[in-house]
Amino acid sequence: ASVELMSHQPSPFANLESLKIYPKRFRIGLKDKVDISAEVKNYLLDGSRSATFTIISCEEIIIEKNAISAKNCIAELQLLLEKEKADIETSKDHTEQENAPENHNAKMHEESNAYAENQMQVKGNILHINNYWDRWKKPFKRRKKNINDIISKLQEIRK
Repeated sequence: ASVELMSHQPSPFANLESLKIYPKRFRIGLKDKVDISAEVKNYLLDGSRSATFTIISCEEIIIEKNAISAKNCIAELQLLLEKEKADIETSKDHTEQENAPENHNAKMHEESNAYAENQMQVKGNILHINNYWDRWKKPFKRRKKNINDIISKLQEIRK
């Protein structure tokens, strides 16, 4: 009865290029295909005979959402990787400055002094190592967290 009522009225859509129909609700795993009768399709496209008519499936919506999610994860991963690269460069520059030959030569000259002075130097080196470790412990932990974040993003993208 409703088809007969529609067929006597002009289509509200004139000069359409494309008409897409999306499901009102969708569930993951739902694979039912929606069929629209020829009468309803003709009614909708009556004033637009050259228009394309597409029914979007639930599966297509899920695929599109997954693609958007993957794209967002990749963007987040890219930011994490850029941050990690900057941290590595900063660490590398700092380490190169500390390990410059002139620093080592000065230390070696000091170490060649008398035994008592050498003992003081050993204590100084131990203190230097301990200070170095204390200074780098936090960045190492942060880098480990960054690496874990990167791995998590990669696993999320793989899903």
